[in-house]
Amino acid sequence: LFEHAVVILESSASAQEKLDALAHVALNLHFAELVYQLNVISHLLDLHTARALRGLLAGEDGPADTLADHPGEPIEVIDARLAPTLPAATLRDIRDAGGMVLETGPGGTTVVIGDTVDPARVTTMVAGVSTGAPGELGAELAKARSIASATGGAVVVWQGYKP
Repeated sequence: LFEHAVVILESSASAQEKLDALAHVALNLHFAELVYQLNVISHLLDLHTARALRGLLAGEDGPADTLADHPGEPIEVIDARLAPTLPAATLRDIRDAGGMVLETGPGGTTVVIGDTVDPARVTTMVAGVSTGAPGELGAELAKARSIASATGGAVVVWQGYKP
């Protein structure tokens, strides 16, 4: 496991060094667009490195599918892909609150409520010991809806805390 992780990290580090060198040259030549594109490539390298490392630790189900694995994908598309994986009662609570699903997984759900296009602010709610149980999601989403309405922003609700 560690040997595979070393190979992944060494490969990633080598690629990052090359990207950094190119960015340095582009910056000195005042090629702002090229610097931007190299930063995007660097970000994607980070995402793929993280995904490869998670894949080493994944069980039989394969690597977890996270929001970070889908940069630029519309929230509506992510929601449409993940909604069918949820229990009907959970999905009903999410829809009743006007929420969209961002991530799902064993023992956890991440939902966004409110303005997802151009929010004035983004608030994150993390359920605690007493509010993290699956049966409490509806109450947490109601709080999130109230906050989103009051702030004109989006509220991301993460529920999956295990004491």
